[in-house]
Amino acid sequence: MKQDEAEFLDLLLDYHNHQPYGNSIQGDLLADALAEKMGMCSKRAHYLLDKWSDCNLWEYGVSLRAGWFTQEGIDEIKRRERKR
Repeated sequence: MKQDEAEFLDLLLDYHNHQPYGNSIQGDLLADALAEKMGMCSKRAHYLLDKWSDCNLWEYGVSLRAGWFTQEGIDEIKRRERKR
């Protein structure tokens, strides 16, 4: 995992309060707005969200950028962090 991906993942996890299904604690910012705040190109953010969606870490309804983490995704992220 590249550094910008790890930072974006951490930012989104914090934003969603490490909970699944859109339990954000700071309002309704979209993922690309959070990426922009950290200086990431929106295309890169979209690529990462799509990648995470393919891995069942991220789920969405109408828009990829307005999604949320799956419970399986949060569990997988925690498992990966324990391996570090």
